Amino acid sequence: EADMRALATLLPVPTMLAQVERPGKALVSVEEAGKRGFTLHLRGVTVLSATICALQKTLAAMRSGDDLDATGKDLLPFDQLYAAVGFNDAFAWEAALGPAGP
Repeated sequence: EADMRALATLLPVPTMLAQVERPGKALVSVEEAGKRGFTLHLRGVTVLSATICALQKTLAAMRSGDDLDATGKDLLPFDQLYAAVGFNDAFAWEAALGPAGP
């Protein structure tokens, strides 16, 4: 714990605690990571698991004939999707370049 705090406080940049989740292994909580000086707390395996689960559910629905585009089921509205992935910023950049753009 002291080593983690020392590392996080010595570095002149924000620090991230990245943990690999696995069964039976205790993890440092978000609160504890903050107390140890970390500004970011990454649980990549959890994010990856949630992503794969969503992909599998979506593909199964599509495979069974569910028209997700028509129903909007489990989909973000396009404005939220575009904002989440940065399309709006890219479109604004293209517009600012004018006709000579990319």
